[in-house]
Amino acid sequence: MTAPLARPLTSCPASAPQAELLGLPPSKIPEKGAYATVGGYISRILTSKGGGGGGPAEERPIWYSACPKCNKKAIGEYGAGWSCESCGWSGDACTHRYIVAVQLIDASGTSYATAYQEQAIAIFGKTADELKAIKDADQSAFEAECSSVLFKRRAVRLRAKIETYQCVDRTKVGVVNSTPTTPITEGKRM
Repeated sequence: MTAPLARPLTSCPASAPQAELLGLPPSKIPEKGAYATVGGYISRILTSKGGGGGGPAEERPIWYSACPKCNKKAIGEYGAGWSCESCGWSGDACTHRYIVAVQLIDASGTSYATAYQEQAIAIFGKTADELKAIKDADQSAFEAECSSVLFKRRAVRLRAKIETYQCVDRTKVGVVNSTPTTPITEGKRM
């Protein structure tokens, strides 16, 4: 059973996951998280982190190298081989899986969320292996692919969950589903 939402699903703003979406104090949020559907836009794909305080920004890939058997992170380098500490697999080629940080906006504000494999494929229309091949061949084509998904109206189903890391509670927001939408389809849904 999911937590009750403070607002109806059709009117929950993108900036709501930590406050209105959860509508509960952290001690009352269910372990499985609280869900809401927002109508908004992906305004940014976060491809770098850091850079604050005048330091250089560090590249943040939107995928990770994964074991083809268990999909856990694979360790190694191109040309030297890959291995998986989880299942013991080793080989010359790994697969790539999405882990994309996105910025969502609507009229009420901004929220950040993470889209994983299936949800990111729905956003980009390509697998992580295909998008990585584009980046390896032509950086400007990769940037054009990333830009092509921005500022298009979407209905995004989000899950907000409290996770504890180093004794600090943090709200993690993940994309559960993302579908393109138009004013006509939104009007019919209402």
